[in-house]
Amino acid sequence: MKPNIRVLAGAALSCAVLAAACQAAEPSSSASAVPSAIQTAAFSLPEQEDWSCSYGSVSSVEGSSVLVSEEDGDTLYHLSEDSLILSFSGEVLTLDQLQPGDGVYVYGPPMVMLSLPAQAGAALIVAQIPADAAAPAAERVTAVDREPDALTVYTERMTYHVSSSTELLGRRTLEQLQPGDYVAAWYPSSTKSIPAQAAPEKLAILPGGDRGWIAADTGSVLVDGTALELTPQSLPQIRDGALMLPLRPVLEAMGDQVFWHPDRPREVTVVLEGDMAFRIPLGEEEWGAYASDGVTFLPLDRILSLTGTYFSHHT
Repeated sequence: MKPNIRVLAGAALSCAVLAAACQAAEPSSSASAVPSAIQTAAFSLPEQEDWSCSYGSVSSVEGSSVLVSEEDGDTLYHLSEDSLILSFSGEVLTLDQLQPGDGVYVYGPPMVMLSLPAQAGAALIVAQIPADAAAPAAERVTAVDREPDALTVYTERMTYHVSSSTELLGRRTLEQLQPGDYVAAWYPSSTKSIPAQAAPEKLAILPGGDRGWIAADTGSVLVDGTALELTPQSLPQIRDGALMLPLRPVLEAMGDQVFWHPDRPREVTVVLEGDMAFRIPLGEEEWGAYASDGVTFLPLDRILSLTGTYFSHHT
């Protein structure tokens, strides 16, 4: 029988898996202190793909992959060096500890290769789930608050207060934890507040696969937690309900390049990570880009898909 997905509380050890794309024409950017809270009420939040969750039973283990029989057929899940296999109680397992017939939850990016059997990546496998027990639920980290003697991790529904006594699981460290990553937290109890709060006894950190993260509103832009120093002309704008970001300051903060050529005034060229080049037309509906006062603006969701970054609206 497929276990229910919920959160345990009380005497039993509670478990939640949080998971779980000519330079003179525009101003350059520099960094300054982090500004105050991000306000998003005036524009639509971008849709961002979350990890998928699949339930099935183990058919076989093949090298660094596991074949899982699911309701819609078999899927061969490939594990990487960052993947984790955890028991219901938060113990780290190895592939050879998975037995045929074991029920497992598999979390990972929603990309599936249409082959026979289907193939996909597995970031997290939760196994050894007791009968009729609650299984972990995957959520993504939306914000991380770092203080000298404390660290707080936020998701859409939980707030985790991490201390020096918290046991860390996985290859990623607290210093590397960022919005867009996923975590698995084991805690004895949680508050009844909204969102609920807990002090985890165990915390597994799983990289979300994003290149970095952005937070923005009409008064500020943060890239990986650092605020960009923007001119009044390059502050974000709202057009047709979409948040428009200044292309050059944002991409330069990520280490990318933006070029404008006088012989092609109706387009800009973007070079990502030194090798991937894109030409973005201005004034065309497909990209939604335009120039204003010498600054090129691009919709937030376009910048996210172009750079592979995560948008954090939770501060």
